[in-house]
Parts: sequence; C-alpha cells; structure tokens
Amino acid sequence: MRLKILVFLFGFIGLFMGAGAGGSPNGNDSSPLTNEAGGSAGSSSYFPLEKLVGVYKGIVYGNKWEANTPVTTEFFKGKNGIIIGAYTMKVASGTVEGLLDDIHDEGRNVLTAKWHDNSGSGVLRMVFISEDARRFRGNWGADEQHALMEWTGRKQ
Repeated sequence: MRLKILVFLFGFIGLFMGAGAGGSPNGNDSSPLTNEAGGSAGSSSYFPLEKLVGVYKGIVYGNKWEANTPVTTEFFKGKNGIIIGAYTMKVASGTVEGLLDDIHDEGRNVLTAKWHDNSGSGVLRMVFISEDARRFRGNWGADEQHALMEWTGRKQ
C-alpha cells in the first residue's frame, strides 16, 4: 500500500513539473510513454503500450546486494496517460522500494527509465524479448555508461 501511495504522489509531482506536457524534462529527444496507439510519438513501438502495464517478477544482479536478488517491477498508467513504475527488492538488510519515471520508448523493443530509491538513482535500459511485452532483460547503473548490471522481468 505504501508503494502505491508513493507512485500516486510521484505521478502527481511529475504532472506538476510538466512531465505530462508531451516533452521530456531531461531534454532528450524521445517522448515519455503515453497511452497513444502504438506508443509515443516519433517512435516505432514494438508492442501496444497497454501490454506494458502490469507486474513483472525477476532478478536484479548488483554488487551492493547478494547475487540473484528477487525483484518485483510494476508499471502503471497515470491519469495523464504517462507510464510510471515501481519496484521492490528483498535484500538481507530489508526491503528496497523504488520508483521508475521518465520512461521512454527508444524504438523497436527498447525502453529506458530513471530509477530512484533510498540508495540513489540511475538509469535502467530494458529490452523486451517478446511482442506481447511479457519478458524483459535490462541493464541498470548510475548512468548510461555504467548500466552494466542485469535486471530481468517476466509478467505475472
């Protein structure tokens, strides 16, 4: 429940700051994912956006946590049509909860997002393996050059 409240508030803040205005707050050329047919404007979406929304179970690999850390990644569609996400990991020291925002369709079957949790923030690049958006394999890190650690998901 706490995570869903965070996602709601985060979506509201994104609306207030202009993330829902059709442009990217970080200044890159790709558009945030919206609920338009075929994905965001100017990209060739690999699958219908509606198929992205849902819960994915997978594994995160990273040097801070033990190997093969289970992760639950969930994508939501906000009232303004922008896709946002959240994730939860169970680690030895407890639970890590985080948010995914600034999600962009980079074309074909690739999405990028910014991740934020109590340990910091960075970039997640996801390659969806199937047209029905049921599986992804991604890399994450502090920035695009250091996004070398694996993050996977399979839709439930």
